[in-house]
Parts: sequence; structure tokens; C-alpha cells
Amino acid sequence: MADLTAALFFAEMRFDPKDPKNPESDRFVLSKGHAAPILYSAWAEAGAFDRAELLKLRTIGSDLEGHPTPRLNFVDVATGSLARASARRSARPSTRAASSPTTAPTW
Repeated sequence: MADLTAALFFAEMRFDPKDPKNPESDRFVLSKGHAAPILYSAWAEAGAFDRAELLKLRTIGSDLEGHPTPRLNFVDVATGSLARASARRSARPSTRAASSPTTAPTW
């Protein structure tokens, strides 16, 4: 999964790590929430936050919890069980519906 995440983040997706809520940015939804370290590592490598924060993963007081939460600027939806995230966003690239605030792809 790490190789797929790296390929998407660094070769396909369009986003600004300093402006993760930009409606024109591509989105990455990690439906397997317990794989959060992969997501956190990709965002740290992209420059969204200092890599040293990764050492605080799943510790009391850390923003890097066991599952991604929207409390973080670069997370749009909380994920956990596979069906929960899949119901919120497509697991493959798609264009958001006209009612969504953007037409950027969701990966």
C-alpha cells in the first residue's frame, strides 16, 4: 500500500501541502483507517508538517491518532471500517458531483 500511496501523492495528485483545504486540490481517502501511518508519512514527506511529528504517532497529546480524523487539516473524512469511507467517497479516481464544492479527483 505504501508504494501505491507514494505513486499517487508524488506522481499523480495535484495539491498544495500548505493549503490542504483548497477545493481544487485532489483528495486521497484512506478507507483502511488503521493504515494512517502511511497517510501521515506521505503528508509529512510532502511538507504538510514536520517529519519529527511522526515519532509521536498514537501517543497521548499527538494529533496523529490511530485513524485519520478531520481534526487534521489534510483529512476530510474520518475513516475506520472499509465500508464507512467507501460510502463517503469513491475508492477510485472520480469527479465530484455538481453539488460538491470542487471537481478535483478523489483517489
